[in-house]
Amino acid sequence: LDQLVDLVKEDRRAGRTIAFANGCFDLLHVGHTRYLQAAAAEADRRQAPLHLLHAIEPGLRAGSPRAGEQRWLRARADRLISEAVAFVSKRYAGPLSTEVVESAAEQALVAVSASALMVVVGARGHSFGYHVLVGSVSLHLAQYARAPVVTVREQSDPTSRQIVVGADGSAGSTAALRFAFESARAHRSPLLVLHGWQDPALERGDET
Repeated sequence: LDQLVDLVKEDRRAGRTIAFANGCFDLLHVGHTRYLQAAAAEADRRQAPLHLLHAIEPGLRAGSPRAGEQRWLRARADRLISEAVAFVSKRYAGPLSTEVVESAAEQALVAVSASALMVVVGARGHSFGYHVLVGSVSLHLAQYARAPVVTVREQSDPTSRQIVVGADGSAGSTAALRFAFESARAHRSPLLVLHGWQDPALERGDET
């Protein structure tokens, strides 16, 4: 907090103005704990090691970050990782490792996905328009990750145990089916396979 106060004073002396700031970025919140709990459960269920990764986004300001800002970002990252380890350790007793990298989150996660069984991320809940304009880590991972990606959201029906997978006959669909079957077996859950199609005649309005 003292470091943040010093940064604000420096900004004011330089004539900079903080127009608006919102969010809770330096402690674990329910979004974090939701996907940490899911990741720990999957690692435990599959008897796999769990790796916690935190990325410090570079280029927050034009030019090189100031030394004070860099120290604050690193301290914040170390604190988040420590809190995540404390949370996960109560739910998972297997091999646990951590890593803090200075990189865009999506780039860091794509890189580690090459040696991962799966990558687990949370959902921010923004609109589709926001993701189109700003970008989304989960959407980026869905396209470029080299391992299955699990995006953890709050279930609308917490009692549901069913796993649903879409199938269209493509190579990507085959991989999704394989992962869905493995997950259904690991979770001992029912599996629903869906295939959808559209009738070209109905799209043209031809009812004959």
